[in-house]
Amino acid sequence: MPHIIVSYAKPVLNETTSGELLKHLHKVASGFETVSPEALKLRASCFDQAWSGSGFNPHIHLSFNLLSGRSDELRTRMAESLHQAVVGFFHDHQENLSVTVEVSELQTYIK
Repeated sequence: MPHIIVSYAKPVLNETTSGELLKHLHKVASGFETVSPEALKLRASCFDQAWSGSGFNPHIHLSFNLLSGRSDELRTRMAESLHQAVVGFFHDHQENLSVTVEVSELQTYIK
């Protein structure tokens, strides 16, 4: 922990770009005062189909999973920084980009 998981529809990114995105996100997340760069785990998942509302929607979602203990203010700054970091990779899909910071309790995180 922490984990960064990027989910996106197939036409949004290619494999080369997703690798560059993960490297960039690692750099950004490593800058947060409570994140150890060595502990970060990142992955990207591509889906063939993505539907919402009225049909096909090539959306992108980033989940930043953390253990508890960080303030609301810090988690908000993290979400905003990660959102800004991803915006540059998705020029044509910025309106379909979302970021969440999800918190887990240590006693429910087993590895």
